[in-house]
Amino acid sequence: MISVANFIRHLKKNGCTVEPLEGKNLTGIALKIYNPSNQKVYILNLNKGGMISDTTLNEACLMRLLIEKP
Repeated sequence: MISVANFIRHLKKNGCTVEPLEGKNLTGIALKIYNPSNQKVYILNLNKGGMISDTTLNEACLMRLLIEKP
């Protein structure tokens, strides 16, 4: 498990851009993650203040964005 802030730091270290998506969701946040090196986009929905599970990390990093897992 990893915090959202540490995950965003890891993404930026690997050259990805992260931007929040606008919406009316009061219980969570959505992030649009873009990896310019391979032109991959991933939308991640999270609970506010939550942690990111290992399963979500594997899907986001290894399967969708094609970067190393923290």
